[in-house]
This record gives sequence, structure tokens and C-alpha cells, in this order.
Amino acid sequence: MEQNAKVTILSHVNLEPVAKFSRNDAFELIWDGFNTLLSQLISEKPRFKDNHSDIVWIHLDPNYPGLLERLPWEWSDESSITSDWAQIIASIENAVRSFPGTAFLISNVYISPYTPAPLISGRNRHRIEYALNEPLHKICSDNPNTAMLDVAGLFARVGANQWSDSRLWYIGGIPYSRPALEELRKLLLSHLEAFTRRPSKVLALDLDNTLWGGIVDAVDTSPVELGPSGVGLAYRTFQDILLSLSRMGILLTVISKNDEDSALDLINNHSQMRIRAKHLAGIKINWHPKSQSLKTLSEELGIPLSAFVVLDDDPRERAEIAMNCPEVPTPELPEDPVDRPDWLLRTFIPTYFAIPRVSEEDAARTASYQRIRMRSAQQVQAPDESAFLKSLQIRIEVLPPENKDWARLSQLSFRTNQFNLNGKHWDPPAMMALQDSAEWSFLNLRYSDRFGDEGIVGMAAFSFDDISDSIFIHAFCVSCRVLEKRVEHAFLHRILLMNKDLLPQRVCFHYADTGRNGRLRAFLSSVDIPMDGPIPFGAFHTLLSRLERMLP
Repeated sequence: MEQNAKVTILSHVNLEPVAKFSRNDAFELIWDGFNTLLSQLISEKPRFKDNHSDIVWIHLDPNYPGLLERLPWEWSDESSITSDWAQIIASIENAVRSFPGTAFLISNVYISPYTPAPLISGRNRHRIEYALNEPLHKICSDNPNTAMLDVAGLFARVGANQWSDSRLWYIGGIPYSRPALEELRKLLLSHLEAFTRRPSKVLALDLDNTLWGGIVDAVDTSPVELGPSGVGLAYRTFQDILLSLSRMGILLTVISKNDEDSALDLINNHSQMRIRAKHLAGIKINWHPKSQSLKTLSEELGIPLSAFVVLDDDPRERAEIAMNCPEVPTPELPEDPVDRPDWLLRTFIPTYFAIPRVSEEDAARTASYQRIRMRSAQQVQAPDESAFLKSLQIRIEVLPPENKDWARLSQLSFRTNQFNLNGKHWDPPAMMALQDSAEWSFLNLRYSDRFGDEGIVGMAAFSFDDISDSIFIHAFCVSCRVLEKRVEHAFLHRILLMNKDLLPQRVCFHYADTGRNGRLRAFLSSVDIPMDGPIPFGAFHTLLSRLERMLP
């Protein structure tokens, strides 16, 4: 999704202040008005389609009238709201599936503890919250053009005492206090930015006084601060939060000036250490400038420096990195370690690592990059390229995407730089709409070998033009994790082979020089695709035959 996205807000409560004070250069927010939520969701021609909105924010709040017939204090258990809520869920599902070309951001819900009846308090309140939220989570899980806005979590963080303002509600239909509206605005913008911004991929971590308190030294064996209480607990919590980023697909690495044996011994053997070597995609512990270690990691992982972020407590080290790797952000950590966990959650992660959806490939990314190192070691031992490729026992699948695959294909278009045909970013809704129109076809590439399964590592989009008898390749990208194994050759070969019966005469590539995709350009040149025109093209059957001879 490109910048300057248009966003429509659908809610039964007044959120006009959020729209009014959230306008910036990246987003145009449109408040649809009072009590239009359900009518717009079931309409065949809703206003959010007429105004060409890219994103629709659906905000539900069962604590206030206008959404359900009965208010929370009339509910005795979850079954008493099932029928009313089922209609709302059906309306949301109708909109999500009817308009796959639109992204939907859906608020989860909470039940306020301030209700007039004791029946809704305590255990029942939590049961009812679960009953309300479970179908919303299922919609977001089943539909790649959706993401969830954690308003229930925001309510918990702000606190019930600070959340509402009765005067604003009774006068203007605005249920939230000014501080709550400001926090809601920030939460909304961080999620909208996650739709439009290329996220960082790698977090490079210092060790001493960053992951633990104190300095590891081969001579001085004083214990570091890392434990179940006090400042040691703050460091441990800091690591726990960073480890959660790894589960979201962010690669954790270490760049440290230290004695390597002493540092690795603490990482692997300290009883309170949360981040172990197995969680790290790369480790550089030496006495070189940290900018040099960063550049080495960038080369080894095949990820540009612009996708890195560094956490280091030492301002001198941050300055050295900023001077020699200016594209790498080096945010300043809070000086007091006890403030750092909260800073990670409130500021750091939303700024650099806001991710709308997490795929299965994301969760396994660290293990994937560890397998890259094993393959590299195998390549060094092999006598030649042919023997290396044969030893890998490569298996690939090229298939149309299933519903659950669209998010991963979109992610590849955003994150793949070096081997990306034109750098265009594809959203799941846009891809689904083109596929449904039968104008274009999309394919995903799955890769596995004897070291493990990498999942979906490539995506392509193409169409056939009857007039010119040409196959047009609109998107073609492959993760750098599997390049230089002729997987890219096999992928393109499968695409052409699947279209052979159409009797095409040529293949046209919608190539664009992004300044980063030199490896893609080199690939096209290696299969003799001339690069002297705005749309490079080659003879179909000649290219097909050439690729057959280059398969792994």
C-alpha cells in the first residue's frame, strides 16, 4: 500500500476527534458519521468504496448504546448476547469478503468494570469479553485483508478511571476522555503506518549494560546484573520483550566489543539469560568497530543495512555507527535500566517493528537464517556448484496461493529488495481483487532441502495478452535466503511451462531499477534478456529452453 492512504472510520460512537486530529501527509481520515456502521457494512455500494478508501477502521464498543439492543449491565452470561453479536459479526464478514481490495482494521472490545449490576462483574465480565472477541479474532485470522486494533489492551493500559468522560458522552456522543482519545489516535496511526511502511528486519544488540548490567571480562569474573529481582529483573524483562520480537520474525543479532569466549559462555550458561545463541541469527563478538561488524552481518545475511536497527547503551558506539552506517537507526536507550522495558513496548517497537500480521514464516525466520549458515558451510566443502546443489536435495513447489498465503506474498513484495522485479508493494486486498477478476494470476514458490523447510520464499504475478501473444510478468521476487541455488531459474521456468499451451510468442518483464535490485537485473542478463528497453522481453520458447538447461 502506498503512502497518502485514505481511511474511513465506521463506528456507532463519535470518533470525529480522532479523524480530525490524525490528519498528516501519510493518511486522510474520513469520519463516516453517527450510526452508519451496520448499514455501510451490509451495503452493496458503501461510501468507503465510493470515496476509494484504502483502509476501513471498524470500531465497536458494546459499553455504549447504538450497537446492541441491550447494554452490558443487562447481560447475565455470554449466551444472552450471542444472537445480537452474531448479526454484527455477519455484517463484518460480509464486508471483508465482499471487498477484498480494501484493508479492514477491526477493533477488539472490552467490558468496563463500571456497570450498575453485579452480574457482569468479575468472572462473567471476562467470559463475555472472550465471547465477543473470539469471532473477531477468527475474522482477522481467516482473512488476509484484515488486522486487529488492540483497543482492549489500550483500555487496560490507560485504566478504567481515566478512560471515559461522561460529559463528552452525554453532550457529544464521545465516550472517551481527551487522554484516551489521544492514546487511541496514537494506536491507530501506528497500525496505519504498519500498512504503509517498510518494517525493519534485523535488531543488532550490544551486550554489556544493554542485555545485562555490568561488563563481562575474561579476567574480572564479577557477576553481572541479570536475575529475578531488582535491576537484574529489569534486564531479564528487557530480554523477554526482545525475544517476543524474534517470534514475530525479527532477526536478533549481537554486535559487541568483548572477549568472545566469556560473552558466549554467559549467553549460553547463565541461568537467568533469556536470549541464547539459538535465538540469534548472527553473532559478532570482537574488538572491531561495530560499524564493521554490522556490514559483515549485512553481507552474511543478505539484508541491506537500511533494514537494521541497533540497540547500544554507549553514545560513543552509537556515534561511530551513525558516522559509518548512516542508514542504520541507533535510538538512545533510557539511562535507567528499569525504564527500558516500558520504553521498548511504548516507543521502540511501535516505531521500528510495527507488524500488522505475523505469518508462519515470520515465526521461523531465525531458524531459517541459521540454516543459511549451514548451507554456506556445505557449499565451502563441496568440490563444485553441481555437487553442492545435488547435495542440498532441493525440493520446490509452485502453486496458486491459498487464502492464508496472501499475507506472506504481500510481505515478500515489501521486504524483498535485491531480487524484486520492480519494487512494487502489493497488499493482500489488491492481489485478491486482481486474482478474482481473472485478469492476472499469482503464484507462490515453496522451498525445502535436506536442512529444512523454508516455506514460501517467492511470489510472482503475470497475465497473458491475446493481441500480442505475450506473457507479461508484473511481479517476480525471491527471498535472498534461497538465491544462488538456481531456484529463481526453476521458478521462472515453472511459470512459463504452465502457460506453454497458450502458445505465447514472447515474455515481457515489467522491470524497474529500484537502486537495490541489481541481483534481479543480473539474473535477467544471465538468461539473455535484453535490458535495452522500458519493458525487457525475450522469445518465449528460447527462454524456456535456456532455463531448462539451467535447472538445479
